[in-house]
Formats: sequence, C-alpha cells, structure tokens
Amino acid sequence: MAKWFSFLAFLIAAGAAYLLMESQKNVETMQTKGEALSKDLDSTKTTLGKTKTELEGTKKTLETTTADLTTTRADLATAKADADKAKSDYKSVIDQLVAAGVGTPEDLAKGLSALKEKIQKLTDDNKASEEKIAAATKEKEEAVAKAAEAQKKFDEQSLIVTQLTQDNESKGKEVTKQTAKVNKYEKEIMVKGTRGRVLAVNSGWGFAVVSIGDKQGAAPNKTLVVARGGQGIGKLRISNIESNQSIADIVPGSFVPGTIVQPGDDVIFTGDEKVKAEADAPAAGAVLAPPLPR
Repeated sequence: MAKWFSFLAFLIAAGAAYLLMESQKNVETMQTKGEALSKDLDSTKTTLGKTKTELEGTKKTLETTTADLTTTRADLATAKADADKAKSDYKSVIDQLVAAGVGTPEDLAKGLSALKEKIQKLTDDNKASEEKIAAATKEKEEAVAKAAEAQKKFDEQSLIVTQLTQDNESKGKEVTKQTAKVNKYEKEIMVKGTRGRVLAVNSGWGFAVVSIGDKQGAAPNKTLVVARGGQGIGKLRISNIESNQSIADIVPGSFVPGTIVQPGDDVIFTGDEKVKAEADAPAAGAVLAPPLPR
C-alpha cells in the first residue's frame, strides 16, 4: 500500500514537473511573440508617423494648389475680360478706320503685305550690300597683309643691302689697309722724317729695339740714323717690325769710333735711299735735326 502511494506521488510529481515545463515553454513562446508584437508595434508607429508627416505635406500641397487654382481662375477671368475688351477695341478701331476712309481690314492686310514685301526686298538688298562690303573688306585686309609682307621683305632686303654695303665698305677699308701694308712691305714705303728713340740695346747680338713700329709707319730694311745731342753717330737697319716697336740691326762700321748706340738715343728716318752694310759712318759732328723732346 505504501509502495502504491509512493508510486502515485511520483506520478503526480512527474506530471506537475511536466506541466511546469510546458508552462515555462508557453511563457517563453508568449514572451517571444510579445517582443515581436512590440517590434511590429514600434515599426507600425514609425510608419504611421511618416504617413502622418506625408499626409500633412500633402494637405499643405493641396492647400497651395487650391490657392494657385483660385489665383489662376481669377487671372483667367481677368484675361477673358481683357480679351473681350481687346475685341471691342479692335472693332472700334476698324469702325474708325472705315469711317476715316482708310479702308477695310482686307485693304490694310494687302497694304501690310506689300509693305512686308518691300521690307523683305530692302532686307535682301541690304544683305547683298553687306556681303559685298564683307568681300571688299576681306580683299582690303588681304591687300594690307600683302603690303605688310612686301614692306617686311623690302625692309629685310634693305637691311641686307645696308649690311652688304657696310660689309663692302668694311672690306674696302680692309683692302685699303692691307694694300697699304702690302705697299709698305713690298715697296718698303716709309715717311721721311719719322722719329723715335732707342728703347734697348743688345750689343752681343748686334741689334737695338726702337720705338718706331707698324703704327708709326716702320718698314723693313729701312735705315735709321742714330743721333745724340742733335748729331748723327751711327745707323740702324730695321729687320723685324711689331705694333709699336721694331728690332733694328746695328749697321757695321757706321758708328763714330769710340761711340756705341745706347737706350735713349734718337733715331730718324732721313730718306728712302738704301744703305749698304758697309756704309760709312756720318762725319763726326754732322748736325741733324733737333732731338725728340724727352
């Protein structure tokens, strides 16, 4: 008997536990459904809010549209009234034109058509004139461009001619200069009376350096008289010419016994006659032109 009650109590407890588990499952299911419903409710509220906002905007648009429609109807009524008035004014003007003998609208239309034709003809003539003017302007511009190009070529050619002329003159001067040099070196031309001084002496090699060079008209193989105190003491013969000085060889036997050429002595070209190497020395005490100022 006790076992039976124990078994019954176990069954009751198991049944209660089962019912409790099922109740918990149902509660959880209901909670899940409640949360889903809550989310749906929130979403629905949000959608409802948007719909409400859109509805308010639509109401405002409708109100604006209604106001615009009212305004448009008023404008249409005004326009219709203006059109009626214009028709009345047109009829009045036509009646006045007919009464004044100007003619009917048909006559006016013909006159207007003729006037339009004249205007069109004048427009066409004006267009043709404009085209001629444009063509003439283009020809003028081309002519001006050609003239400018011709002027440019003329200026270039003039510049070339000027340059060639200058080059020719420069070359002519150079030719003259070179000719003078050729004459000087080939013909040994030297101006009589050309003066200078002895700059240095090399007795060992038998030459002296004098201050008469190419710029002073020195010529090769010309003989210079060496003077001291206005008296001739010997002779030198030009052998090598530089720009402002020359090297002159001492003419053997041409110096007065007991005298030698020294720096500072005067040198004078006294003539174009050639002096032989063995030429006699000038007579002692021979008086020459006054010495160059020191």
